[in-house]
Amino acid sequence: MDEQGKKIVGRIRKQIKKNLERELANIGEDMVANVVEYLDRRNINVTGDLRKSIVSEVKREQEKLLLTVGTNLLYAPFVHYGTKPHWPPKKAIRKWVYKKFGLTHKALNRATFLIRRKIAEQGTRKKPFLLAVYRLYKPRIVKRLQAAAIKV
Repeated sequence: MDEQGKKIVGRIRKQIKKNLERELANIGEDMVANVVEYLDRRNINVTGDLRKSIVSEVKREQEKLLLTVGTNLLYAPFVHYGTKPHWPPKKAIRKWVYKKFGLTHKALNRATFLIRRKIAEQGTRKKPFLLAVYRLYKPRIVKRLQAAAIKV
């Protein structure tokens, strides 16, 4: 291949990488919106903290692009995977009970205790908000990236 051909191929490769990175960012934004919708539809997100924490990021590592969708909240894995029986922190459950039911004073304290006791006896069910959206998007990701690579 002559010098001119190498330059053309180099520009095409650069454009393909740019298109793929842009499309990965778009996919990430779409997945974030779907995770938030999943949380809202299932009333998982009572306080709004989990909903606000869902983000996506595209990283370039050498010649690879990596899309990450997730949250940095400490309690998110407990929501996602569920828990075994344990006594959860009173302050966190109290905040949740107040937001969910609008209770105050004695009723708030009583409901907080009862919910904490139930979690101590039964644990919590998993609510795989990230996995559900990933499974939905997995077949779409390849198609969207293939379409983005063709747009040169």
